Amino acid sequence: MKLEDAKYVSMLVLLASNLIMILIAICLQRFLLHRNGNFLSMTQHIISCLTSGIFLGTLLMIVLPNSLELVAHQWHIVNMGYLLIGLGFFLICIIQELTSLYELYSSNEQNNIAHEQLMNDSMTSHHHHQLGRLVTLVFALGTHNFFDGILIGGQTKDITTLWLLLGAICFHMSLVAFSVTLRLLIDNENYIRVFCAMSIWTLMGPVGVFVSLLISSDSSGLNLVNGILQCLSAGVFIYITFIDMIYDDLIKRKSYPFANIILIFGGFLIIVLTSLWLRPTGDQNLAMVW
Repeated sequence: MKLEDAKYVSMLVLLASNLIMILIAICLQRFLLHRNGNFLSMTQHIISCLTSGIFLGTLLMIVLPNSLELVAHQWHIVNMGYLLIGLGFFLICIIQELTSLYELYSSNEQNNIAHEQLMNDSMTSHHHHQLGRLVTLVFALGTHNFFDGILIGGQTKDITTLWLLLGAICFHMSLVAFSVTLRLLIDNENYIRVFCAMSIWTLMGPVGVFVSLLISSDSSGLNLVNGILQCLSAGVFIYITFIDMIYDDLIKRKSYPFANIILIFGGFLIIVLTSLWLRPTGDQNLAMVW
C-alpha cells in the first residue's frame, strides 16, 4: 500500500474508532439508566471524576506541551504561547459571562409573565448554557483532533510510522471520546445533541489529515495557524478542566474521604502511564502526541 493511500485509510480509521467509542458510551449510559438509583449514582460519579482526571492528563501531558512547542517554532518566543493560552482562557470566560448576562436579561424580560412561562424560560436558559458548553468542548477537542490529523497527514514519511502514530492517536482520542460522551450524558445532555456534537469533533481528525494532504507539510502559514489555534484551545481546555469539571467533582458529596481526589488522580494516571508506555519508541511525531 502506498503512503498516500494509507493516509486516506487512516482518515476512515480515525472516524470509525471515535464513533464506535461514542456509540458505546451512549449505549452504556442507556444501560445504566435501567439500574437501581444507588448503582447509577455511584457509577456516574466514578465516571465523572475519571473524566476530569483524563482531561487533566490530556491538558498537562499533551495539549500544553504541543501548543507551546508549535508557537515557539514559529516565533521563537515561548512566552507568546503562554499569552495565547491566557487569551483562550479569558475568551471562554467572556463568552460564558455574556451567556449569563443574556440569560439574566431574558429572565428579567419575562418577570411579568405567567409562572408556567417562567418555567419554560428557565428550561430554555439551561438549554443555552448546555449548548454553550457543548460548543466550547467541540472547539477545544476539535482543534486538538485537527492537530492530530495534521500530524498523520503531513508529518509521517513512511507507513510504519504512520500506523504507530495512528494507533497512539486512536487510543488516546478513543479514551477522550468515551469519557467525554459519558460525562455530557451524565450531566443530562440530550442524546441526539451529544451525538451530533461529538460527531463534529470526530470529523476534525480526518479533516486535518485531508488538509495536510492538500497543503505542504512545510507550510509555515499552516503551522502558524495551527499553533495559534492549539494555544487558544489549550486555554479553553484549562477552563473546562479546572472550572467546569474538576471543581464540580471536588465539591460533590462523597461516601469516603479523599474518594473524589483518588478517582480524579486515577483518570490522570491513565493518561500519564499511557504516555510513558508509548514515548520510548523515540519517534518525534509520536512524542508530539504523547
